[in-house]
Amino acid sequence: MSRLSGAGAVALGGAVAAGYAAGLGLAAAGAPGAMLLLPLLLAGPAVWLLWTRLAAGDRPGAVSWMLAWAAALAVIGPVAMGLAPEAAAEAVFRGVEYRDEMLHWVATGEGAEGDLRRFLPVHLTRVALFVPLSLLSGGALGLVMGAAMMNFMDFFVASFAAASSGVPAALAWFPWALLRVAAFAVLGVVTAEPLVRRLTRAEGPPAPGRRRLVGIALALLVADVALKAALAPFWGRFLAGFLD
Repeated sequence: MSRLSGAGAVALGGAVAAGYAAGLGLAAAGAPGAMLLLPLLLAGPAVWLLWTRLAAGDRPGAVSWMLAWAAALAVIGPVAMGLAPEAAAEAVFRGVEYRDEMLHWVATGEGAEGDLRRFLPVHLTRVALFVPLSLLSGGALGLVMGAAMMNFMDFFVASFAAASSGVPAALAWFPWALLRVAAFAVLGVVTAEPLVRRLTRAEGPPAPGRRRLVGIALALLVADVALKAALAPFWGRFLAGFLD
């Protein structure tokens, strides 16, 4: 599959939906290891797309596909989890814990979400874990980690939709979190490329522009932190007014 297209986006959405259906179905059936199976199922198509595009020397295409994959998880995930909340509780790593933490923060204002001193170390730790995992695995482990993080955020969005009224559930997908997702998608491509090129024996030097992508990813991460610190307290109070 080459550059992102309408037909390709539909196929990617179908693969993501199938991953959720299989993962949540296995969890509902009591299959062991559901919390590992779900991110693996979701990351599989993304790994194939990432490697295919990087092996072809198409770094911009790889970035486009990874952003599209992340968008598919952000849209399809909450819908799937809203349809099968009990299975999602069993299948989503940190899902129940994160949901309870975030709903408590929305309802009371208490929690790390609006406190820079508390959330910044968590952000930095995740980046520090993601980068070496992606470098060592050609992006595969980074995508599994990304799917797991997307899933617990999706689970909160689905849970907020079930607990609220009068506000689009999409507003629970905070704008700063979307910046973070985009940053990880770009970082995933940059950190996957060296190993993919070695394993596929790509000829010639890599195309220029990697440093620019690293700069974009870092700028997105900084914007995430700044926007979260500035807006989270107000956003939480806004959402609290719609909790049933």
